[in-house]
Amino acid sequence: MKKTLEIMPNGKKIWRFSPDQPGVYPTWIFCHGLGSGDTIDRVLGTGLAKFLNNGGNIPYHVFATNDLNGWVTNAEMRPIKEYVKSQPGVDPNRLHLTGLSSGADAVLREMNSGDDDFASFVIISINSNAYVDDI
Repeated sequence: MKKTLEIMPNGKKIWRFSPDQPGVYPTWIFCHGLGSGDTIDRVLGTGLAKFLNNGGNIPYHVFATNDLNGWVTNAEMRPIKEYVKSQPGVDPNRLHLTGLSSGADAVLREMNSGDDDFASFVIISINSNAYVDDI
């Protein structure tokens, strides 16, 4: 897989992993957990981004972003989602969201928002104080 560091229009950095063969692919947005976001490079040491950075290969685009405090809000998710949907090779009808720990909290928040832009949500080992009753 090809790995590139991209800068979104709002200045936020995001890692992009793309299949070696050109084409339109399903796409995942990965949100890290607490302690993995103080720099964009630390995202490469956790979850799906770590798997891909260590040579893993899957037939999807994956965008891995960072958040300094690890708690991505719905307002912060919107520009990430819109940026990813606008990228070449991304099928906006096959957009998926996954997160680990506090990143999973961001996934649950997005899922509960009623947003229908995502084809699926995968919550991994959630750390959530706000949604304890919903879990």
